[in-house]
Amino acid sequence: MDLVNRTVIDLTHPISTRMPVSLGFPRVMVSRYLDREAGDVATVEVVQLSLHTGTHVDAPVHFIDGGLAIDGLDPLALCGTAAVVDITPTEEWRAVERPDVEAWEIRTGTTIGEGDIVLLRTGHARYWRELPAGSAYLTQPWPFLGGTLVDLLLERRIRALGVECPDPDKVDQRDLSASSFMGHHRLLGAGIPIIENLANLAAIPVPRVDFLAFGLPFVGASGSPIRALALLPS
Repeated sequence: MDLVNRTVIDLTHPISTRMPVSLGFPRVMVSRYLDREAGDVATVEVVQLSLHTGTHVDAPVHFIDGGLAIDGLDPLALCGTAAVVDITPTEEWRAVERPDVEAWEIRTGTTIGEGDIVLLRTGHARYWRELPAGSAYLTQPWPFLGGTLVDLLLERRIRALGVECPDPDKVDQRDLSASSFMGHHRLLGAGIPIIENLANLAAIPVPRVDFLAFGLPFVGASGSPIRALALLPS
């Protein structure tokens, strides 16, 4: 992958104490542990946040007993060629199915193949705001994975899936017990990591980009915040 003189689009939401977090999760907290302005030798912050906050990756163990933890993933598991698949935005819950993606392939002349990273561009990132306005990002319905789309992704042996909504599944943040998490179970069960809360997919002007993202190797953990980048063709 050539990294020289490439246009880079940052797909990562900034981390702040007012960013949206899943209902019931702790808010992000950042405090000064050392401060040069107070006479300390250096400035150092301490951060508390869920590892599933903001732009992050789910490792298989997030839903799969005995699945790989984040430190067990290949360091390049989230790096490669990405197909940016347009899904019609919606104000209602809507399952995205195989024909939606096949129609995109015909329209763009792009075929999702083995080893591709698939990024679903649904427009949901337009709801991302600092809290309290950002609560709409978590409660406004979004397009979610239908069973036939998951079939296609598994058949094509994709490398990873990324979405710009809080979850690839239909999830009622107020009643998680009512959600099946079908996409999580099937994709993570096949060893396919899931990236959530991507930003700026709307800024990508082409159907294929080089994609770079790296999680931190928290030992035994179910996920990690990531820095996700799209590199436009040179």
